[in-house]
Amino acid sequence: MNKEKINNIRLTASIHTLEIECKPDPDHRISYSDSAAISSISYKSDGTAVLTINPNRIQIDHNWDQFVKTFRRVLGDLKIPEKGYQINRVDMRLDTTETGFYESYAKVFNYLLALFAVKNKLYNDYRVTGIFSGRQKDSAVKSRHGDIELEYYDRGVKSTQTNNTQDKAQARFEIRSKRRRFTSLRQKFSRELDMIKQEFMHTWIHRFGYVIAVRDEVETRLNNELLSEWRATKQDTAVSYRGYVDFILANQQRIVTKQQLINLLRVILREEDNTIDPVKKASNMKTLYSMEFVSRADLEQIIKRIQQSILKFFA
Repeated sequence: MNKEKINNIRLTASIHTLEIECKPDPDHRISYSDSAAISSISYKSDGTAVLTINPNRIQIDHNWDQFVKTFRRVLGDLKIPEKGYQINRVDMRLDTTETGFYESYAKVFNYLLALFAVKNKLYNDYRVTGIFSGRQKDSAVKSRHGDIELEYYDRGVKSTQTNNTQDKAQARFEIRSKRRRFTSLRQKFSRELDMIKQEFMHTWIHRFGYVIAVRDEVETRLNNELLSEWRATKQDTAVSYRGYVDFILANQQRIVTKQQLINLLRVILREEDNTIDPVKKASNMKTLYSMEFVSRADLEQIIKRIQQSILKFFA
């Protein structure tokens, strides 16, 4: 991967969304008019209020102290005491305002999502493409147990669709911790805000560090899917690709390393033309078609930049 491209990954971290539960003052039923930060309100049968709060609607906080001040202001507006609520979910967003970033770095962030999916067994995954454009605009992985989620989406497109002129972000990478995580953390921490710091400043930093270990497993899984699709196209009466090269180029977003391409070609060429050397073919394709690969060193640098963005928020 181009080193300059890696160095151009500049993300700004902030707390984007919180979901909290509380028992409101019997004399005060929380309403949207209480604070502009509220994006949804619902009530359980026992009277517990479930609130979705976006502090950035009041003020965009790019460091922890500013966020705490804004969040406490929201709690005050809602007449919720400091220890009168529980956190169910927190989303941290990592934004860039660089035009074209989303599409340019989609391969990198999809790779990260795949690494997390395999390492943490996040089997609920999806990718959204535009009906007319056919271009990707959202991808995510979610835990079936409801503890963590990751999403990479085209914030610029979403802002256009929702007529949002305030959000200047063009691409957004979100990491989310949900109810199960905070239920576990509550056994060790008495203050809800301390749990947020622990989860994002420490646990998420470590999560990013250890996903590198499953690179080979991710590449094998990607190749298994690609081979299955390639063999299916050969059985189809309609011609989808002129040959395996066209197929690989059409799916190169899912071919993340040169070694993965070599392994893929080794199987395809065994079935198509075993006189061709897969190593030489991979080198030729990389040069001829300017295929982008993400080496282990590239991945380490990308992860380091994400970790630095998170830690800068808490500095």
